[in-house]
Amino acid sequence: MALISGVGTTITNNYTAIGGENVYLIQQGETLIGDAAPAFNFDTTDGNTLIVRGTVSGAVGSAVVGLADAEGNQVRVASDGLLTGTTNAVLLYGASSELMNRGQIGASHSTGFAVVMGGDGSLVNNSGAITGSRGVVVEDGNPATVDSYTIINSGRINAGSIGAIAQGFFNVTIENSGLIRSDNMAIGLEGDHARIENDGRIVGGLVGIYNSAAEMQLFNNEGGVIKARSVAPPNAQDPMTPALLSSAAYLGGVNTDSIVNAGTFVGDVILGAGDDSYLGLGTGWVDGVVEGGAGLDVLTGSRASDTLIGGLDDDEINGRGGNDSLFGDEGSDGMAGGAGHDRMFGGSGDDWMSGGGGNDWMAGEDGNDVLHSGAGNDTLYGGAGLDALNGETGDDLIHGEGGNDTIFGEDGADSVYGDDGDDWLQGDGGADLIVGGAGRDILVGGAGADTLRGGGDGDILHGDGGDDILYGGTGADELYGGAANDKLFGGTDMDLLLGGTGNDVLRGQGGDDTLFADSGNDQLIGGAGADVFDFAVWLDDLGTNRILDFEAGIDKIVLAGFGVDTVELALGRALSQSGSNAVIDLDLLNDPITPTPNSGLLIIVGAWGQIDASDFII
Repeated sequence: MALISGVGTTITNNYTAIGGENVYLIQQGETLIGDAAPAFNFDTTDGNTLIVRGTVSGAVGSAVVGLADAEGNQVRVASDGLLTGTTNAVLLYGASSELMNRGQIGASHSTGFAVVMGGDGSLVNNSGAITGSRGVVVEDGNPATVDSYTIINSGRINAGSIGAIAQGFFNVTIENSGLIRSDNMAIGLEGDHARIENDGRIVGGLVGIYNSAAEMQLFNNEGGVIKARSVAPPNAQDPMTPALLSSAAYLGGVNTDSIVNAGTFVGDVILGAGDDSYLGLGTGWVDGVVEGGAGLDVLTGSRASDTLIGGLDDDEINGRGGNDSLFGDEGSDGMAGGAGHDRMFGGSGDDWMSGGGGNDWMAGEDGNDVLHSGAGNDTLYGGAGLDALNGETGDDLIHGEGGNDTIFGEDGADSVYGDDGDDWLQGDGGADLIVGGAGRDILVGGAGADTLRGGGDGDILHGDGGDDILYGGTGADELYGGAANDKLFGGTDMDLLLGGTGNDVLRGQGGDDTLFADSGNDQLIGGAGADVFDFAVWLDDLGTNRILDFEAGIDKIVLAGFGVDTVELALGRALSQSGSNAVIDLDLLNDPITPTPNSGLLIIVGAWGQIDASDFII
């Protein structure tokens, strides 16, 4: 071991290592001041170790320098040691160089670099304090090869411009359990591949981590914080500084980047071009947004409430736990909300979306989208395009909006609106409200007591099971009640109404309507216009049916298929009077020689003495 000075002395000189594999010691209380750069120079020697327990100061330059040919050298700064320089404190360009700091290292100049490493296999291990305009800089010492560097920090790296920067073609690993901070950029990266493992704090005034080119793996572990404070303007001297982004992490370039987050990001997480991934673990949280950018990205949230944006191209976005906000943006994206009350926006492209648990809000927006609400009371908007929307469980609100959409309410009491376009709307289970809107729509109530409104144009409405209410609206509509006791309202124009089984009420309303009686005790009201009341010969039992507003000479009653030749013969057998009402017994209406198996009564209210054979069609 070589003692550079005696105890308690101050030497103003420049010291150069002689030979290799020596140990040089600056003891506590000793000071080495370089009157010309550097104070200590490894020169081209290999395998030497400098131990600093006192002070090494580069008064006009660097404190410690090792050239590219000086390989395997080590600088060890003890807890009571101090290295200071003006331009740089430590500059080691040789391969396999190591800096172990437990004390203090600093560069005093406004553009000074505290530590610069430039050789393959170099290591910086800091548990003390490093300060400077740039804290730790690793540079590609040999562009012809891909070098590797490691920075381990459990202490403090505090910089005015950039806390740690890696520039060139190389692989760099940064492990942080302490603090890396800067008024501008905490960590800046270029190169081929970068890996960051963070259990501590990475804090930048403008951006926490900025990666311009390297393929990057970032692990922000539980308890780790990566933050942009957004208080400092960009430093014009730093070519890697992006525009004012307020980003906790900005990962640009065209390579594939991945982030695993179990800690906290304060600020946005921006992924650039390339097929990138973000995975939130546990309660990992981003106080901002995660944006995929260009490329086929996979973004997966944590149990916290996430905001995930796919960006360009076809992305996969999963909210998982929490009340998430998911944006597909451009491209045909796949999105799943997971647990929680989520908000999902498909953007452009043909998107696939699933709400999952919770009361979700989903909008397909442009493109031909497929939306599944999942469990909960959800709200779905199809947007433009030919969309397929499925309410699934819960009481859902569903709007098809533009285009020819297919909508299934499924379980629960759903409100389904087709809006524009020729839509298929089906309620399925529950007491549903189904509204066609503009276009020629098909509405199917399914099980439950449903309300169906056709809207504009000529629609087809099927009540199916349950006590349903059907409104045709404008246009020539077809209304089919189905099973149970239904109410059918034709609306304006020429409508067709068929009650189905059960005790139904059929109202043609405006226009020349056709009303079909079916099994059950039905009430038929034609409304305005020349209406036709048709009684189905194919049923064995038509029940007791009443026509409440028959207008003789205008409306018609169809009794075709009962096996009679003339109306006169039919009415002679079957017509009778009950007060002011005319009653037709359908069993007596049958031809006695070749009867049909029909029974039931037709009561024409207030028509006795007003109807004749001209009001019937057989």
